[in-house]
Amino acid sequence: MQFTLFTTLILATFTLGAPLFDEPTLDTNVHPIEHPKGIAARIFETQSKPVEKCPIPYIKGIRRPIADDKDCTRYWICDIEGPIQFTCKQYLHFSPKQGFCTIPSKAGCKLLVAMVD
Repeated sequence: MQFTLFTTLILATFTLGAPLFDEPTLDTNVHPIEHPKGIAARIFETQSKPVEKCPIPYIKGIRRPIADDKDCTRYWICDIEGPIQFTCKQYLHFSPKQGFCTIPSKAGCKLLVAMVD
């Protein structure tokens, strides 16, 4: 019975597209992998070095990824210990709307590019 309930919850999670994990902690980073049938799986990557300042103030208990304003492949997570910068896996961009890394065409990253003569 417990196995059946657990299996049902896993299938419901994949079918409904709900997140498999809570928001990432300081030492993990979540990236989606697109599967043929549209199921999103998530894999983990370790954190990068701390950055100098956090773009928004830390609110206790809330760790939301924040897009980097200069690089579509990077984002920040602010914590009580300070801001941490993360980098998406190769060929992926951070999606501010979805809150994780995905393929560039789905990420919706928009940067202001200055033209230099």
